[in-house]
Amino acid sequence: MHAFYIRSIWKNKRKHIIERDHCECQECKRNSKVTIVKPKAKERSQRAYVHHIKHLRDYPELALEDSNLETLCFSCHELEHTDERHKFETGKDKFVNEERW
Repeated sequence: MHAFYIRSIWKNKRKHIIERDHCECQECKRNSKVTIVKPKAKERSQRAYVHHIKHLRDYPELALEDSNLETLCFSCHELEHTDERHKFETGKDKFVNEERW
């Protein structure tokens, strides 16, 4: 876990964003679905995730900008980071040249 996420300034910002978004997953909402999440749920599948739209690693100056943060459910947060995790686990990009020769 990035050290940033254990700082009180992040914890306060996270709480603010979840309240701003009314504990609703914003990606589900964009797809006409209502998914209510819980800020402190013990189960990952019910927990609220505050997502950096522009990744913290690439845009540290936007780390605490409200406009760069949104509340997501577990499923949507996992989808947002699927390609990133694949690169980390395999050490290479997911895309393979279509010609393969």
